[in-house]
Amino acid sequence: MTPTIASTLAALNNVGNASVTVRLDPQLFPVDIAQEAAARRAGDLSVSTTGDLTVHPTGECAAEALRGFMQDVLAATLQRE
Repeated sequence: MTPTIASTLAALNNVGNASVTVRLDPQLFPVDIAQEAAARRAGDLSVSTTGDLTVHPTGECAAEALRGFMQDVLAATLQRE
């Protein structure tokens, strides 16, 4: 896992029922691609127009949502290249 995802999961373990927000590097996570990937997991994740990823506590499984998010971002970035 990337440091961002690992730190997000660690933060989720520490804060319990609060949302966790991290700033994504737009060179690694283009905002439009990240927003599309997060939209597929709307109950679990969201990405702002500035590239902030929020993991919502109401989601069933943050780890699974983040894994799927990363796979979608990687696939879309590779297609774009």
